[in-house]
Amino acid sequence: MRILLLTDLGFNLGFTMLMPYLAGHLRGLAIQGSLVGLILGLRNLSQQGLFLIGGALADRREYRSIIVAGCVIRSAGFALFGFASHPATLLVASVLTGLAAALFTPALKAYLATVGSEERPMAFALSGVLSQLGALLGPLLGIALLSSGFRPLALASAALFLVWAVLLRLALPERRGSEAASSRTAWQDWKEAAANRPFLLFSIALGGYAVLFNQLYLALPLALARVSQGQAGVSAAFMVSSVLVITLQVRVAAFSEARLSPAASIALGLAVMGAGFAPLAALSLAGVEEGAAVTAAALSGTAILTFGIMLAYPFTMNMIPLLAGERRLGVHYGIFYLAAGLSAAAGNLIIGRLFDEGSGRAGAAPWLLLVAVGLASAAAVAALALRGALPGSAAAQRG
Repeated sequence: MRILLLTDLGFNLGFTMLMPYLAGHLRGLAIQGSLVGLILGLRNLSQQGLFLIGGALADRREYRSIIVAGCVIRSAGFALFGFASHPATLLVASVLTGLAAALFTPALKAYLATVGSEERPMAFALSGVLSQLGALLGPLLGIALLSSGFRPLALASAALFLVWAVLLRLALPERRGSEAASSRTAWQDWKEAAANRPFLLFSIALGGYAVLFNQLYLALPLALARVSQGQAGVSAAFMVSSVLVITLQVRVAAFSEARLSPAASIALGLAVMGAGFAPLAALSLAGVEEGAAVTAAALSGTAILTFGIMLAYPFTMNMIPLLAGERRLGVHYGIFYLAAGLSAAAGNLIIGRLFDEGSGRAGAAPWLLLVAVGLASAAAVAALALRGALPGSAAAQRG
């Protein structure tokens, strides 16, 4: 478990060295905002869409080899970002980057979920802490390397994933998936998981989480790029988010676990995530698009968004194996992330388009849409809980 938690740190360090600055780099290549949204969204779509394959492989193979293969492919995708300038090549780099995560993420989550169900929320909370420690250090290291150009930054991120591939191959113990000896086909597993109605509805409802979370890499960087702080403002936003998670995630998870049902914590978290975009919406409605007020609104919104993530994330990750009946975890995580990827890709494309078309008061449209997404997703989770479809809800316990 210690190795897995340290892996979360290393993966997020390599990821956030590069990704917060990718949108600005793409805009610097004179690529339109809608195409920037498509490139970033395609990473999510390929990542989450291919989780179906990655999850099935994780259930049927030993987790370590799948994780290592993902590291190598992520390294290739990041290196390609450093050399590519044509949109088609950038789309290939985006697909490779997503494919890598489609391999290592379900294997990593399923491996971590092999701890007992009572320990899982705190294990995922600690995972979030170490991920955010990587997210804190990554942008700082990234902006230092960015002074030498985007290509050295991309190559350094690629090299880090190669290092992790070697370390994990040497240090991570083998553990095979739950279906390693099964005669069932992957199609049978996918079909059975897709027929799990409560799980499927929960996955669809949590699509809003993916849309909102991914604005850390699209909407907030684009908003901060409009003000004089530029990339420094992006780094500050990631520092705010990371410091909050590192210092408060475990406490927030413990507080929620003691006072709220898992479904209530998830629903509240989604509503808070959506509220994080309200300050920028208010400024846009007032016609304010530049200056220190925008920076302050973006940073305060990042803090609110992060509190919502801390409320929702550990209990969301624990809800999936509970809904899966503790079997075929890779496949269930794969389907969950497929729904998230479709939502994130659609959300990024729409938000990027709204950024292209909106100015003045019309510039409030993306922010208002994001607030609405948070509220709608929270309402969907609450409705599932009231129907008794989610383990741990009051209605489910009565049933």
